[in-house]
Amino acid sequence: MPEIITPFFVFRELNRTRQILEILFKYEFGDFLDRIRIWEHSNIEQRLLRRNPPEIVTLTFAERVRMAITELGPTFIKLGQMLSTRPDVVSPELIVELEKLVDRVGFLPADTVREVIEAEFGKPVLEIFDTFEDKPLAAASIAQVHRATLNGENLAIKIQRPNIQNVIKADLEIMRAIAILMEKYLPGSYLLDPKGLVEEFADDIVKELDFRKEASNLKHYTDNFSNYVWIKIPKIYDHLCTGKIITMDYLDGVSITDVERLKREGYDTEQIAIHGVEISLKSVLEFGFFHADPHAGNMLVLPGNVIGLLDYGMMGTFSTRTRYRLIEMFTFIRTHNEKSLARVLGELFDVEGMDPHDFEEGVAMLLEENTISSGEVQLGSLIIGLIKLAGTHKIPFPKHLLWIAKTIAAIDSLSRKLGANFNLLDAAQPFADRFLNKRASAFKTIRNSYFWKDRALEMVEDLPYELNDILHRFATGKVRFEFRPVGMEEGRYLTVRMINRIVLAFLTGTIFLGSAVLALSGLPPFIGAVPFLGAIGMILSLVLGLALIFSILLGKK
Repeated sequence: MPEIITPFFVFRELNRTRQILEILFKYEFGDFLDRIRIWEHSNIEQRLLRRNPPEIVTLTFAERVRMAITELGPTFIKLGQMLSTRPDVVSPELIVELEKLVDRVGFLPADTVREVIEAEFGKPVLEIFDTFEDKPLAAASIAQVHRATLNGENLAIKIQRPNIQNVIKADLEIMRAIAILMEKYLPGSYLLDPKGLVEEFADDIVKELDFRKEASNLKHYTDNFSNYVWIKIPKIYDHLCTGKIITMDYLDGVSITDVERLKREGYDTEQIAIHGVEISLKSVLEFGFFHADPHAGNMLVLPGNVIGLLDYGMMGTFSTRTRYRLIEMFTFIRTHNEKSLARVLGELFDVEGMDPHDFEEGVAMLLEENTISSGEVQLGSLIIGLIKLAGTHKIPFPKHLLWIAKTIAAIDSLSRKLGANFNLLDAAQPFADRFLNKRASAFKTIRNSYFWKDRALEMVEDLPYELNDILHRFATGKVRFEFRPVGMEEGRYLTVRMINRIVLAFLTGTIFLGSAVLALSGLPPFIGAVPFLGAIGMILSLVLGLALIFSILLGKK
């Protein structure tokens, strides 16, 4: 009797499990199902599943994957769309097919939509809105959008599909079960981290199901762009929002992908592209709050070449430190400084334990391969190459860098569709300069000097935490020095002196570096024209430094 490792929920969702296995079996994935021993753990008999039609055999592997995912339904389609942005785990041929996935679903009946609204607000639809159009504006796997009016305002009402949360929950549980079987029975599958991929996807899609979170995201985005005239963000109506319904302004515009209509109606497509690039770069580099699933389908063009943005269900966030690392990355790509680029990527990737020289060689090769004759770097393909390089070195690619890869791909695709020709690194530079000026406003020197000064600021900020971590490690016995100089008292004495000098040198350098930053900060009180704290620190570091020098020169050899 085989060990039953599949979680019991597979049996609770037996009908859905059977449906999923039947579709996979239909599209010639029976061998995969055999290898993960699904029949032993799902309590479903293979012989009861229908065979694939003859034409399936003539399709490529990637085509069969795409068709199977389409038939498996909304949850799997969204998973496929996520995997299309993961060149570290998916082949280029499969990515091409996954990018074709479209979230097509049928419209909900008007009566069902009205029932959802009335259940959420506790009263009939026409007591909530002045008018409500039964014909939907759009439909996707999670929600459907209808138009309404209230007090003369045109509204768009996003209504979550009934029972969709249970459908997605069931599919996620089955995905988790398959991931468990893959890691147990498929050698090498741990490199893909199936369970990690499923959990990452689950985290994203569960966030999309909470419409209150989306409403909060929309308001946050509105605050960020309150002074930017080239963007229109729908106004949110808080009293008409719930966990399953969002009510916002209706934006009437032209799809940004309908280039022919835009040109026909007199829009400036190049200016529109510039605005789209600026919005994306401001979101990432200035605010650190941006669309984590950017695509042109959520962008409209309004009169005056203004861009209207829809759908705030999946948003990404970057810390200030991560944004700074990204700016470093862009700067070193732009200046072809592969050594510094490798160092920054090593920090972003967290490549502890890997040969840095080997990684640097890979980065240098990618930079050369993606530089065209004019010296311009093809940023999109370079970042895809970096993702693959990370996979080659068995480095988990950070989620926030995948978001950046998707954003850059979206900007590049948008610019090309609109007929504009951008150097994204040049376009990003003004945003990088503003960020650096804001972060290091006390320093008014050349751009490259920002980096070491900001590193000094970070060191001063992190010093208390680093010292606390070191002391904690000593206290818990995780770090310990042990010397056993049997019959070698002189050697013991010299070793202790050496360690004391190293500690003194470290403290002297740290105090000097922090004092230099404080001396340039302009913070009161002052001694003459120099900040008091900076002056005291510099004097203390000078005394300690002289003491260290005399100790070395006059001490025992």
